[in-house]
Amino acid sequence: MRNLFENWREFLDATKKCPEEASDPALNNEKRGEATKKAMYGPANPELENDEYWEEYAKHAPGEPNPEEARTMICGNCAFFNVTKRVLECLEDSVADEPVEQFNAGMFGYCEKWDFYCREERSCLSWASGGPIKDKE
Repeated sequence: MRNLFENWREFLDATKKCPEEASDPALNNEKRGEATKKAMYGPANPELENDEYWEEYAKHAPGEPNPEEARTMICGNCAFFNVTKRVLECLEDSVADEPVEQFNAGMFGYCEKWDFYCREERSCLSWASGGPIKDKE
């Protein structure tokens, strides 16, 4: 059954156009804001310790992790974090205008759950194990 899902996902991914948010920064910011409000997308600056963020996140995160475990539940290993070649090509022009501090938060990817491009070092309460979504090697 898993192979059927993977083949379906590959087909869907290959035929899908670039996400609208990849070419519309205002829409991307709107979607990011929604994820921040509804799912605790953050922390704002991953370079800082952010103890308060991770303590609060741990209280609400799936599986009730402790704050140290919660720090490992990041976009970069989330099942919704899409870093396929097609998606990264879509994001190429969009991320060129991102503020320099954004580049300290890791690689860009596309969040399939909240429909916006995000950084691998952040997290949200929709985190799910098994990611990221990548091209088959």
